[in-house]
Amino acid sequence: MGVKLGESYNVQDMMVTCSYGGEVLYGLLDAGISVKYMSSTLETHAATAFGADMGVLYKAIPDKLDIGITLQNAGTSLKFRDEGDPLPLTVKCGAGYRVNFAEDEGYAINRSSLLSEKNITFFTDVNYLRDAGMYANAGMEINARYSETASLSLRGGYRTDLKRQVNGLSFGLGFKNGIYGIDYSFSPLGDLGQAHRVALSLAFSQGE
Repeated sequence: MGVKLGESYNVQDMMVTCSYGGEVLYGLLDAGISVKYMSSTLETHAATAFGADMGVLYKAIPDKLDIGITLQNAGTSLKFRDEGDPLPLTVKCGAGYRVNFAEDEGYAINRSSLLSEKNITFFTDVNYLRDAGMYANAGMEINARYSETASLSLRGGYRTDLKRQVNGLSFGLGFKNGIYGIDYSFSPLGDLGQAHRVALSLAFSQGE
């Protein structure tokens, strides 16, 4: 159960990431890399670390089936005083299959109306996390694009991790408008409770 100490502690974490990616092989292969700086503060003690993520995406069936692999958190240790903790090195391999709801003459949706384009993506992946072993995920994302620059996404999934017993459902949503985006997600953390995450994004160039 633990013992309450009746004290409070000041904990702060910060991460700054710079990413670059693009097409490398005739529209069939994309690659990207991110470099990040991490800082953690616990009372009067501070630690910093540098890390990198990299990945490739193979478009096995363009606009339908994608297969990818990523390496995350390769870098230095986060070190407080004389002891350092290595970053959670992770290798992921997964696939996604998209079902598009195309407009046709019998069921046309006006471009200026709400929800002009919709698709559903089913995905699964297998992950290896240093010190924690392997686990798998499966889920789906419903994406609705209602203008040339704005879209709304709803996500849900299930995680299987028998070793750490953090199995359970997760969900999230995201909104993108032009170069700006915001995402929210909820996921279980076993004995630690639940995790709520919010991410803000800014793209330097607006893709299609």
